[in-house]
Amino acid sequence: MSMYAMTMQQGIQAGALALGVESAETTAAYNAAYGNLANKLSAARARSAGERNIAAVNQDKVLSNTKIRQQQDEAEAAARVSAALSGASGASVNATIGQTETNESMALAASKKAHDQQIEHLKAGVFDATTVLNSKHRQQKSSVLGNLAKLGASVNYDDLQIGEALVADETDAADAGTLQV
Repeated sequence: MSMYAMTMQQGIQAGALALGVESAETTAAYNAAYGNLANKLSAARARSAGERNIAAVNQDKVLSNTKIRQQQDEAEAAARVSAALSGASGASVNATIGQTETNESMALAASKKAHDQQIEHLKAGVFDATTVLNSKHRQQKSSVLGNLAKLGASVNYDDLQIGEALVADETDAADAGTLQV
């Protein structure tokens, strides 16, 4: 199919679209636009949920760190009371208290590692959703003026010769009274 014929066909389709004639192309364009909007709304919900989850994980970190510190304080107090009741003092008591502090440090480090992993996972989801929201899905837009411009740009000398030959055949046939094919 020549560029001329393709441009004419696009012009006819654009005219049908402008007049409201429903076709498979208009339905496909509508479905594509609807799908794009649905994807963006889904991404917006996912991003919002991810942001809420990040806030919840940060709050949980504060609560868990507070609980770890409370448990360490209780263990240290219990060790001191135990040592006082038994009359023990010195290096063994200090070693027990040091062990509770070591346990606290290890628990806080594990909590921080788990928190950081959760945050990174949630940030990746938020980033993916933001990428979808910021993406631009360009749909091919057709206009009558654009199609005419394409037509004018695509006409070449061979198309003009074919057109002149067809007109010449029709005028010769009209002069003779019969149409030649």
